[in-house]
Amino acid sequence: MKGKSLCIHLFYVSTLYLLSQAADSKVKNKEITEWAWIDGSYTRNQNSLLPNKTNDKAFPGARCCTTSWMDYDGNIWTFGGIGFEQKQSDAATLNALWHYKTTTGIWEVFSGDQSGNKPKPRSQAASCGIHNKFFVIFGGFSGQMKALDDLWLFNIQDKNWTKIERHANTLYPRARSKAAYWCYNGVMWVYGGKNTVGEQLNDFWKLDLLTLTWEKISIKNKQTPGNRYGAITWTVLDDLYLYGGYTGSNFESHSHLLRGMSSDLWVFSVKSQAWNKLTGSNDIESARHHSIHAVNKNNSPGCLADAAAWTDNNGNLWMYGGSGCGLYVPSTDKLYESAKLLSDIWQYKVNDDVWIWHGNNTNKHGVASYGQKGQPSARNFPSIRASAVAWNFNGTANLLGGIGHDRNGNDGYLNDLWTYGIKDTIDDTSLHWHYPVKLPTSMYNSFTVLCVCVLLLVFIFVLVRNRRQNVSGKKKEKGRYRYTTLAEGDQEM
Repeated sequence: MKGKSLCIHLFYVSTLYLLSQAADSKVKNKEITEWAWIDGSYTRNQNSLLPNKTNDKAFPGARCCTTSWMDYDGNIWTFGGIGFEQKQSDAATLNALWHYKTTTGIWEVFSGDQSGNKPKPRSQAASCGIHNKFFVIFGGFSGQMKALDDLWLFNIQDKNWTKIERHANTLYPRARSKAAYWCYNGVMWVYGGKNTVGEQLNDFWKLDLLTLTWEKISIKNKQTPGNRYGAITWTVLDDLYLYGGYTGSNFESHSHLLRGMSSDLWVFSVKSQAWNKLTGSNDIESARHHSIHAVNKNNSPGCLADAAAWTDNNGNLWMYGGSGCGLYVPSTDKLYESAKLLSDIWQYKVNDDVWIWHGNNTNKHGVASYGQKGQPSARNFPSIRASAVAWNFNGTANLLGGIGHDRNGNDGYLNDLWTYGIKDTIDDTSLHWHYPVKLPTSMYNSFTVLCVCVLLLVFIFVLVRNRRQNVSGKKKEKGRYRYTTLAEGDQEM
């Protein structure tokens, strides 16, 4: 009886433990991330806030298509773009340099020296820098619809701009805008882009930031992402990643058409000086995802360009929004339909070679849910947008501006600042399975069912065995009783 009671007790406790861990929708999950609206406006086309006699606060106006660089302290430098600066009624091409100190939340704007020596207004330039020394920009698209090829340096200590002149008989990249660019190990790497007439480029250059000299990269395996612009980029150690972008004509990209968009992921190894294609296609492809946060080898962001991108502390790739296909499946006769503004959050786990979808904005017209300023919440979500700025600081992603929908559903330029970070919180949004042993998501349900079934079989086996033993014991006891009775009866007779 003791063995039977112990077995029943063990089965009861074990089953309750597994089911409670599996079925409780309020499980603490350290990987649940929440958005928080930090600053900026929830309406479109706002002018910059500049310090004055009564207010020392500064904040950039609404803009998209800026170029940005993050220094080692997690501070962001952003230049130019298209949008609003001071007392503007219409969007214009900009040339202000803004600096954001992430630890204090303070913005500072630099307009150049008194001589007016500063770069022309431009959007979609490439940029990089040396920590606490200088910030450089290259190329971009001017307000006169012309691709540029000039190189400028901003001295962080002196707060002045200097144009870097070309040296005779030296290699120099052609004028371009919307090029893919990366900052790694004191070098700015620049790939592709488009020229003034919209022709796509596929040449690869690097700028030594110490000598400010250019060198054209020769690819050893001759395999490259091909002609493209508007691609999404990340830097992880000595690997340079590139996703999507436009590979079609200038008309197609300028009209924001699906035709000509790509959905492939590439990586360039600085050590081997070679490109390698990881996933996807250089043709249009709709996004594929299943349940939120789920690991699935079939997941794909689909055709996409101009998304905001950052890397986490584990070297995984993240991106938000952009312009692309989404879940829409384009048919042959609909390739000239417009691309969609998106709000999907995607993560690419580099070590596992898999994309994970972390949800999107489900509000009508993709408008933002701002919530209370500075307070993270599972209900908060930025609006659909493209060409925003993003960076990671201490595990928290920051998202600024872009072009998209404001809170009222109106299209325009944005200047809202958001954070997206890991929060140890109660998850009320969906059912999550939780185990003391870390398992792939796809195994959660089957693992729980298997454990419960095994425990049930063990319980049944022990119960049957105990029952048989009890029956057998009773038979033996009954036999011994009858023998004794008969013996006593014989003696009585």
